[in-house]
Amino acid sequence: MQEYTNINQGNSFIRAIAKETEANFPRIKTIFKAEDLGGWDEIQAKFFDEGTIFDKIRAKKST
Repeated sequence: MQEYTNINQGNSFIRAIAKETEANFPRIKTIFKAEDLGGWDEIQAKFFDEGTIFDKIRAKKST
């Protein structure tokens, strides 16, 4: 794996790979927006508040 001395060098490498492979994958306009999930307050309450989905996933991984 090649190392890059600055971020611009790495970014140009990533852009080159993206250009080479873009025909292999469909373009994604937008997967979804926070509003599609009820807004950030709803997302926080459902996924990240104490005891919700994120905590349950972490609990499964630590067992």
